Amino acid sequence: MIETIESFNPAAVLIPFFEDEGQLYLIFTKRSETVFHHKGQICFPGGGVESGDLSLWHTALRETHEEIGIPPSHIYFIKEIQKIRTPSMFEVTPFVGFVFPKINFNPNPNEIACVITVPFDHFMDKKNVRIEEMEYFGKKFPIPFYYYEGHEIWGATGRIIASLMEVW
Repeated sequence: MIETIESFNPAAVLIPFFEDEGQLYLIFTKRSETVFHHKGQICFPGGGVESGDLSLWHTALRETHEEIGIPPSHIYFIKEIQKIRTPSMFEVTPFVGFVFPKINFNPNPNEIACVITVPFDHFMDKKNVRIEEMEYFGKKFPIPFYYYEGHEIWGATGRIIASLMEVW
């Protein structure tokens, strides 16, 4: 955890699960090249708190709806997991949610290049992850890099997946 910087911006992400033919999947977005933060990176839907948000959970729901078109009424809360801090100065609260019924995604082209679904079992296989040490704010952190069908999932999203695997 980063201890030297005090002014982090609150943010929330949804770790969205859905079931298809008896298998659990996670939903990710690939950010467009026009967004301000994390261009082209693969992440969970989410973002910074806005003035009308009633809670961090509502931030995650609002952002998921704005980014990929899943209505909040189709997302069921499961749990909140450990917050993380990012080099881009966000303190991110991840929420696990289940999407039901399965819906068609409607990605916002201003923010999202595409939606990627990954079988959850993929993250349980150690051969699909590599740990690399990276330095932020003068401290070294282990950063997991996950690979799926040519996609590299790392950074805050990789750390969130690792936290999810610890509590699963």
